[in-house]
Amino acid sequence: MTSPWGDGSATSEVNETRLVASVLFVWGGSVLTGLISVS
Repeated sequence: MTSPWGDGSATSEVNETRLVASVLFVWGGSVLTGLISVS
């Protein structure tokens, strides 16, 4: 899959977004687990 611009910037942007999303997902999951165990 090639980006419309052909320089790969879109691909790195998508990878960065996925990385941030996965980090937020893991962080949110650990926070939820902590809240559930506390309550």
